[in-house]
Amino acid sequence: MKAVSMIPNKLTSCVIRLTGFFLAASLAWTMASCQAQPGEDQLHGMINVAFNSTAVCQAQQKLISFRNVSGEEIVIEGAAISVGTDPEGNFNLQGVRINGEDTPATTGFLNDIHVPAAASYAFILSYTPRSENTTHTAVMDIAYTAPKDGIIQVSLTGTSTSRAPSCPTGGGETPGGGKGDLAGALTITIDRIALVSSALSQPISTDEENTVTPYEPVTVPITFDGAANSVTLPTIGEDVQFLLPRTKTNPLFNLIKGETLVTTDADGSGSYSDEGEIEIPNVPIHLNECFDTHFTVTLTTGNVTIPNNLPKNLLRTAGFDLTDDQTQIFGSPISDELQTTLIGISTFTGTTGGSACTVAQSMEATAGAVIIKATIHLPEGS
Repeated sequence: MKAVSMIPNKLTSCVIRLTGFFLAASLAWTMASCQAQPGEDQLHGMINVAFNSTAVCQAQQKLISFRNVSGEEIVIEGAAISVGTDPEGNFNLQGVRINGEDTPATTGFLNDIHVPAAASYAFILSYTPRSENTTHTAVMDIAYTAPKDGIIQVSLTGTSTSRAPSCPTGGGETPGGGKGDLAGALTITIDRIALVSSALSQPISTDEENTVTPYEPVTVPITFDGAANSVTLPTIGEDVQFLLPRTKTNPLFNLIKGETLVTTDADGSGSYSDEGEIEIPNVPIHLNECFDTHFTVTLTTGNVTIPNNLPKNLLRTAGFDLTDDQTQIFGSPISDELQTTLIGISTFTGTTGGSACTVAQSMEATAGAVIIKATIHLPEGS
C-alpha cells in the first residue's frame, strides 16, 4: 500500500554525496562524477549533517546552507522530515532563510518555496533528543521542480547524552482531579479536532492556520449519569453538519477538494468516573468526501499506547500530549471549567473513496489517531 507523500517520487539511481554544508543546488548534478541517467534530467543528491552531542530536552539548531547559482529561479515544491525516519520526533524542520529573511515551516512542512537567482538560502533545523545516550537519525527530503526536477536528501544524525537538569521528570500521567458529578442531558461543543494517519505526511486539524476557511465548532448532545458512572454520546448524523474544513497546505490541499463531513454510525456508551474521566469504547466514526473512511475508536481521557508505525512527530505537531517515555498519548478529564480532551487510536477500514482518491486508498488498514478538545455546557438555570 502506498502512503500519500508530500515529496514526489523523482529519484534517479544517481546519488551525489557531499561532505560540506554548502551545495550549489542547481549545479549539483555536475559537481561530482555522478551524472543523471541517459534520457533523464533530474536532480538527486545526498548531504550528511551531524549535530553535536546534546542533552535530552535541550535544543540545538543548525543551518543547512545552499546557494542558487543557476541564473534562474529555483522552485522547491516541498521540504519535510521524511515520514517514518524519525518516529520519536528528535529533529524538526523549523523554516527556510532566503537572503536573510525567514519563512517558518507549518507543522514541520515547507511548501512552494521560490529562491531568486544568485540568492543564498538555508533550511533551519533543530535537534532535541528525547531519549538518553542514543544516536538518532532522520532524513529530510527537499523536492525541486525548477529549474530541474529532483530531490536532495539530507541525512541527519545526532547523539544524546543524559537528561538536562531542566528536563521534566515523572511518568507524564494526566493530572488528577476533575468534575465527576454531571448528570442529565447536556451538550458538548467540539472546539477542535485533529487527525493523524500513518499514511499521511501531515496532520489534518481544525487549527486556523491549517484550514482554507475557519472551522465552525459543532455542538452535539451528550448524557452524563454521575450516580451510575456512565456517559452516552448519541449518534452524530449528517444533519449536525460536523464539517472539517479543507486543508490549506499541500499535498492534502490538492488531494481533498472540499469539506469533510464527520458522522457516527451508532450511539456510543461508556464510563464516567468521579474524577471526570471518560471512556467511550467502539465509537463508529465515518469521514466522507475524499476519505470515505470508517474507523471504530475508543475515545478516552486516559492513556493510549502508540503503535510503532504511527509517527510521533506527527502526533506532536497535531497537538497530542505524549508521556515522558514517548510510548503513549493522553487526554484530560473534565475540569472544573467543563473542558476535556478525548483521544483515541484506531485502524482505518472500509475506505471506498474510489480510484481518484489516493487518500482513502492509502489509509486502508493503517493506524490513525484522533484528538477532540471539547467544552461541556450545562442546561440554563442549573
